[in-house]
Order: sequence, then C-alpha cells, then structure tokens
Amino acid sequence: MNIEQIMQELSEIKKKLDKLDKIEEEIQNLKQDVNVLKQDVNILKQDVNILKQDVNVLKQDVEN
Repeated sequence: MNIEQIMQELSEIKKKLDKLDKIEEEIQNLKQDVNVLKQDVNILKQDVNILKQDVNVLKQDVEN
C-alpha cells in the first residue's frame, strides 16, 4: 500500500465515523423525544383521572 491509498482509506473511515456521530446524535434526539412523549402521556393520564372524578361528582349530583 502506498501513502495515497492509506490516505484514501483514512478519509473513508473518517466519513464513516462522521456518519456514525450523526446517527448517535439523532438517536439521542429521538430518546429525548420519547421522554417528552412519556411526560405528555402521564399528563394525559392525570387529565383522564380528573375527568373521571368530575363524572363521578356529576353522577352523585344527578342521583341526589
């Protein structure tokens, strides 16, 4: 192998590493998105529970 071939291979390796870095960054962003969505789901669950309580109160009002 001559120096040019080695330099070319190193350049290809660098490109692949750069792609991997971008993929890792995207994975981290997706993980953050998932965490935000999980928080949103928890908030929605709380809202549903509040609505259930409201329905129960309304049922009691109707019964009385």
